[in-house]
Amino acid sequence: MFRLPVTEDIVRDVAFCHEVGEAQNVQCLHRLVGLSLVESATVYATQQQEYRVTTILEPLLQPMLTVEEWQITRKSATASIYKTWWEDRKEFGYCKESQAQEIVKLAVLAEEKEIAIAVGYAVANNWLNTSRVVGALEICQEILQLSEDYRILGSIAQAENHLGFVRDAMIHYQKALELCPGDDLKTKATILHCIANVKTRQGDIKGAMSLCKQSLQICDSINDVTGKAATLCQIARLKAEQGDISLHWVNCNCTCSFPLTDVNFGLAFTKTLMSIICGL
Repeated sequence: MFRLPVTEDIVRDVAFCHEVGEAQNVQCLHRLVGLSLVESATVYATQQQEYRVTTILEPLLQPMLTVEEWQITRKSATASIYKTWWEDRKEFGYCKESQAQEIVKLAVLAEEKEIAIAVGYAVANNWLNTSRVVGALEICQEILQLSEDYRILGSIAQAENHLGFVRDAMIHYQKALELCPGDDLKTKATILHCIANVKTRQGDIKGAMSLCKQSLQICDSINDVTGKAATLCQIARLKAEQGDISLHWVNCNCTCSFPLTDVNFGLAFTKTLMSIICGL
């Protein structure tokens, strides 16, 4: 079931027989370890025992359960590792990458859509931000087998745009925008911003500018300072593309909309603005 070693608590959730006592289950586990049917090792950092079924046994174990029983077991296994490795640690930074991948793999097999999307989206974003674009695309395509989720479609589009598949990226961004819930305005603004990027690559400056203004309007309505900074910087790029190196329109909006004490906006805007000017 698991490709990675798991703690005794997870083994207890998934594999222990509830018709016999705890002591008998533990004794059975130790017997399997003694027969080398289950591998066991102590993790130095936590001083906990972790267990893993020997890989060579996988094909032999397959006939032991019916298809329905395997699916029930997968669902139980997914719920257990999701709680232990993900929910209990709250943020992605505290979950090992290999464990996050294991959660996604099992969630897809168990058809646990929400778990696959929640963890997979975080993993894909992390990889996209660290230039691991192909890996992000692959894990999102795996999750897409379960459901067309707007967040996963957006990540696929972002990866495709990076890889130069601009037409595919546009299709997936448009689908993500179509499926985006009305109350998730921040994501909607981000998708509009990303579609504007694609249109810019296609040479449609007018279309890109229109989308940027829509994104900017949403960012204003929800007080999304970071999103507004990014959108204003994108508008600055579009102005620069048109030869307007003064960027007067953007600077006026920046001065009117933000206090001088807004450090986050100031840093984000200034950094991108300087990169635009230096590139001219």
